[in-house]
Amino acid sequence: MAAQYMFTMKDLRKVTPQGKELLKGIWLSFYPGAKIGVLGSNGAGKSTLLRIMAGEDKNFAGEAFAAQGVKVGFLPQEPVLDPTKNVRENVEIAVAAKRKILTRYDELAANYADETADEFSRLQDLIDAQDLWNLDTHLDMAMDALRLPPGDAEVAKLSGGEKRRVALCRLLLDAPDLLLLDEPTNHLDAESVAWLERHLGFADCDDFLRFATVSDLFYLRRYAAKLSYETELHRCSGSLDAMATTYRERVSEAIMIDVPAENYLTDVDAGFYAASYLRAWMLEGALRMMLQDRHGWEWFAVPEAGAWVKRLWSLGQTFTAEQLLLKNEGGILGTDQIRHHIERVLGR
Repeated sequence: MAAQYMFTMKDLRKVTPQGKELLKGIWLSFYPGAKIGVLGSNGAGKSTLLRIMAGEDKNFAGEAFAAQGVKVGFLPQEPVLDPTKNVRENVEIAVAAKRKILTRYDELAANYADETADEFSRLQDLIDAQDLWNLDTHLDMAMDALRLPPGDAEVAKLSGGEKRRVALCRLLLDAPDLLLLDEPTNHLDAESVAWLERHLGFADCDDFLRFATVSDLFYLRRYAAKLSYETELHRCSGSLDAMATTYRERVSEAIMIDVPAENYLTDVDAGFYAASYLRAWMLEGALRMMLQDRHGWEWFAVPEAGAWVKRLWSLGQTFTAEQLLLKNEGGILGTDQIRHHIERVLGR
């Protein structure tokens, strides 16, 4: 029997009430087990696409539907928690059905009778199959891995980042068939991100590293194209309208996604901010190469490397990027280190 698509999207189009076309001609189908990243600039419609897939936004043209019986779970950027429940109780919502099985089993065990023997046996099989004997242990491990606030903490007093972690923990424990995550690593520390990678099935993190590197490459190309375009835009002495075509061609070619020409003035940052992004990435690439040369590919697991990074961090507002590299024999600020890292990860 041929495998069935878990989700299907056909010629999807989304237009805002103001008439802006966010999504156009989206076709997407994938099988169970697929891991897909959605890339795009701010305002491109990434969150809208996920809300449509989650069934929260039904105002669109085209088709978008999950296969019959597929359970969809969604983590939005601003999740909603139950303010009448504490942190632990909000997480417990995800396992309410499992908790009900345990409660019913305890009731039958306390009042065992021949009339309920079949139900008792069926519940015991369910508990064994789903490892419900260790339900509380699984909850504690997930809450600890994602660095959740204390279980008795009031939800109303949590920060935005803490609420996202609670919502993410609840969603993962709910174990949907299709998991939609909108910027899930926001507000997570390195250890929590590593746990999330393992939980999502990136066994050796190679797949995740390649995905993250492709994402970096996308934004590097985008900001390099923006800087080139903005430089030409500021030098323009004629009609600015003529720059619309230049904007569309330059940015579209860089990121291999068609961008609308009408954004040629709205997609311009003050003070050539794209240059600051590119300098930051170049410094990051240089520091990464220095750490790898000194401590190996897994430098992040070496305590001495952490101490060195902390020392550099303390000097970040004192010296320029070029001065930091010069003081630490890191070479010249440029793109070579970034290119080296991308080529190594992607295997070119």
